[in-house]
Amino acid sequence: MSNTYFDIIHNPTAVDHAVSGNFTAPSHFNVIVSKASLLEIYLLVTNNDRNMNQYSNKNSKYQLELIHSEKLFGIIQSLELIKFPQNDFQSLIICFKEAKLTIANFNQETNSLKIYSMHYYEHDFIKEGARRYVHIPTIRVSNEFSCIAMIIYDTKLILLPYGQDSNSNINTHSNSNSNSNSNSNS
Repeated sequence: MSNTYFDIIHNPTAVDHAVSGNFTAPSHFNVIVSKASLLEIYLLVTNNDRNMNQYSNKNSKYQLELIHSEKLFGIIQSLELIKFPQNDFQSLIICFKEAKLTIANFNQETNSLKIYSMHYYEHDFIKEGARRYVHIPTIRVSNEFSCIAMIIYDTKLILLPYGQDSNSNINTHSNSNSNSNSNSNS
């Protein structure tokens, strides 16, 4: 009997994606970096705000301070930030291999990521029998039209509208096949 065991010995070092915005708090400017399955959140601080250490550049006005690092279960394919009307801060959209989409917020009390919603579109009838795809999933955010667009399987477009009023979450009232809670009128 054979068993397979997989573990990452060294954390990835090459940056695949980066976004910037007010993710951890409305007054904080963050740089969020993905390195394969590792997500790192940095805070941009001025050298006057922090004590200088021996590695700090004395001529630099700003520096990045790592405030959170988290290993995720899957390789990150795309990152975007979105501002929901009901929040003062931005939320992070993380896209994984094939057709998985997660929206997360930063919880300051626990200093961790909090999942806001999860969606997946990995059904065989969407794939149409294909096993390999040329392009990775791509996400874009349109604040003007209040929607998230995701291109999957090279030819499919997924639209996730989100509400304008202060007590609505992401609307999934379409015919999409998402694992999130959706209201269907059928």
